[in-house]
Amino acid sequence: MHVEPYTRQMVAGDVCSGPLITFSGVEKVSNILHTLRMMGHNGFPVIDEPPLSNALELCGLVLRMFYAFDFAKPGSGKEFSVEDLDISHDETEMYVDLHLVTNTSLYTVVETMSLAKASVLFRQLGLRHLCVVPKTPEVRNFVILSVI
Repeated sequence: MHVEPYTRQMVAGDVCSGPLITFSGVEKVSNILHTLRMMGHNGFPVIDEPPLSNALELCGLVLRMFYAFDFAKPGSGKEFSVEDLDISHDETEMYVDLHLVTNTSLYTVVETMSLAKASVLFRQLGLRHLCVVPKTPEVRNFVILSVI
């Protein structure tokens, strides 16, 4: 598979940018709605922190599409739009256990992996999301590589 020559001198961590947008394993509905309104991302890493786990733990990835099925009212026949949701104030104060809808089979690479190698992995496996994790046990960046 062809890769751009400049990617051979770069590592996966070099293409990570911006603040990482994550959700906790148990997240408040209002936080989820705010994030969906503000961000166009399709996938969000789900991370457990103490006291839900002994240490910082990457649980997997939850897709934006989950919210279309979970929050949308049945029978509307419309495409999902956060603005179209009819959620009461009381409902926004509730919490959702995202573990139930998290893809726990998330592909990850270490930030020091060659960008060329990560790109080949991404393309050959037909991935839509690839999580770039640091060598230390904290999740820092999440990258969605696009097919060039």
